[in-house]
Amino acid sequence: MTQQEFEQRTQMKVSWDKFNYINSLYMNTDMDKDEFCRHYITSDDGEILRKVNEHAEKYETLYWEAKRMISYVSEILIGKAHAYEDTDLYNEAVRLIGQKEVTRRTIEMGLPLWNEDKEYLNGLLTK
Repeated sequence: MTQQEFEQRTQMKVSWDKFNYINSLYMNTDMDKDEFCRHYITSDDGEILRKVNEHAEKYETLYWEAKRMISYVSEILIGKAHAYEDTDLYNEAVRLIGQKEVTRRTIEMGLPLWNEDKEYLNGLLTK
């Protein structure tokens, strides 16, 4: 949201510094511009900060749950890729968590290294 958009929606003139603060609050919510501005007009900064914190906690929980699921699925993909010698599954694991992490987990799981893993490690060792 621009400062002009904020001022038009709220009918409030604010300094550039104040707008930057307000905009940082807005960017940390999932509200659209109109909803945020309506809420801003009828509440104080403390109430808006509380709402921002609620949204941040919700997104942080979702973020960590997504990371946990990606980790879980990646290990399954790595294991199945080795079990079935399936490069598509291997490549999908690389797409999800990156070559470094796939190679690390392959070693951690006690699985044989694929050529891609060896090339990755060789590249690190020859730098």
